[in-house]
Amino acid sequence: MGPRVSLSLLTVSAIMVWGMVALRGVSSVRLEVGGAAGWTLPSVRDVNYSDWAATHSFAIDDVLHFNYSREYHNVMIVTRAAYAACDSSSPISTFDDGSTLIQLDRPGSFYFLCGVPSHCQEGQKLAVKVRRHSLSTSSSSSASSPQASNSSSNNTDIITPSVGNNSSPSPIYPVESNDATASFISNPFYFTNIIHNTIIIIVIIIVTVCT
Repeated sequence: MGPRVSLSLLTVSAIMVWGMVALRGVSSVRLEVGGAAGWTLPSVRDVNYSDWAATHSFAIDDVLHFNYSREYHNVMIVTRAAYAACDSSSPISTFDDGSTLIQLDRPGSFYFLCGVPSHCQEGQKLAVKVRRHSLSTSSSSSASSPQASNSSSNNTDIITPSVGNNSSPSPIYPVESNDATASFISNPFYFTNIIHNTIIIIVIIIVTVCT
């Protein structure tokens, strides 16, 4: 019985470890841009967006939440060149709803700035680099800038950028912007993951009973 029990315990442990790894592979995190300061002029709330980005890691499917006063600010998705030059004349997309949620759907760099005159020059701009997750099966290339699925949003939408000149719009996953768990539930693999982990629990029970 000894070897059989040891083998069963080893099997159960392997299944549990695999399940935890799979769970991390499909979960996402909602990140508040600028922390408590939100999306504003650095001189007003003493925030540095380069420093903020440097203290965070970004993975595929994570969600950036830009919280700002729509009367004084906006969010533009721009190219790398436009970001460097603070050029807001030809943004990829512009959002002015005051609570913008943007999902990072691929590895690579994303560039954002406020298009209000002088705001970018004063430091209201953000560049993030999304790491390629080891379990990701995405075949998207690391283009220098995202294409957004919509040119405007409301506070219940997550805008999911797409890559390159893809004419097919990326999906938008509705969430409640004030829900702390919204960014996780908005993940398209959320319910698949629940089923997956339920199966793991059933297998563990069966193996335990059989031993």
